[in-house]
Amino acid sequence: MKVGHRMRKIRISKGILLKHMSEKLGYSNSSGYLSIEKGEVKLDADKIPIVLEVLGVTYDELFFEENLRETQT
Repeated sequence: MKVGHRMRKIRISKGILLKHMSEKLGYSNSSGYLSIEKGEVKLDADKIPIVLEVLGVTYDELFFEENLRETQT
């Protein structure tokens, strides 16, 4: 699963609104952030700490969750 799709899955599972996430990242509307979730635009490195804080996950959980699971099995 790509990072944007994982971000969406986590955001929805935690009940975080698209509008809230967009505002936290400084987008004037939700379409900027939605483009990241859809994989159309890459997540800027300077926004990663904000995403981690809002979603309440670690860097490894967001970027390497699948890899960690695969090596544990």
